[in-house]
Amino acid sequence: HLHIDMESFDSREAVTDLVLSVLSEAEFADGPSAGVVLQAYLRESPAQLERLLGWAGELPRASPLTVRLVKGAYWDHEVVEALQHGWTPPVFEVKADSDRNFEALTRRLLEARAAGAPVRIAVASHNLRSVAHAIAVNELCGGGPADLELQVLRGLGDDLQSALAAT
Repeated sequence: HLHIDMESFDSREAVTDLVLSVLSEAEFADGPSAGVVLQAYLRESPAQLERLLGWAGELPRASPLTVRLVKGAYWDHEVVEALQHGWTPPVFEVKADSDRNFEALTRRLLEARAAGAPVRIAVASHNLRSVAHAIAVNELCGGGPADLELQVLRGLGDDLQSALAAT
């Protein structure tokens, strides 16, 4: 499996273009399985998700595109860099807005998968509410436990990880 993490806003579009271009090549139609990271704290993440879903639906591949949904890890960097240049920060500046977007993206991904989009969904969070929301929406969309991968960052959600592993 090849997984591409798009950590920096300033290179996200170029990396996305490159990854989708390479994975569109006929020689990669049968693999490897591949995935990208979608950061919910970015204001443009809903449009980015629509682009990924559109691409996945247009191109037949042996393995579905994995979309790993995270809240985002470089908020401070993105805000400071934007302010240094006089730009509007590309991230939600209020945590509740990031959380709301994370849940909306979770729902969009799970509903798209339920409608037949060739995507595998990995929700990465150490927040109990976010994980519970993903599980509930997955069930509402008719998905089973194998249809949703849950990831927890080691050291931040060890108790949650243990509880999830025990179910």
